[in-house]
Amino acid sequence: ILFLGDQTTFNILETYINKTGKESNDFLFPGKHLPKPLSEQSVRLVIKRIVEQNNFSRTITPHMFRHSFATMLLDSDVDIRYIQQILGHSSISITQIYTHVSHSKQKEILSSFNPVSVIHSEIE
Repeated sequence: ILFLGDQTTFNILETYINKTGKESNDFLFPGKHLPKPLSEQSVRLVIKRIVEQNNFSRTITPHMFRHSFATMLLDSDVDIRYIQQILGHSSISITQIYTHVSHSKQKEILSSFNPVSVIHSEIE
């Protein structure tokens, strides 16, 4: 089962499927050599081409999207067990290594629980 997230994502994929004439048993993103899915290398090349066309200064990889997604879920206070399931990790320890502490979330937590701020708000 693939959860699409929201109606907008569903609509975009539905439009793509209708335009490409995909059948229900086709791969959503087929490779050059049918009936195989788009290869990881092909995805890397597409991203590389987009980076070059837009003159981005840093290298961008498919894994960065996955890592960023996991970090955004953590920053949104999604339970790490759900993130483990979404990413398909067999062990939660893999998910813990995979994600990193974001500076913005760390700052938010420190600001919220700073003893000086708490004392100051109680005085006022």
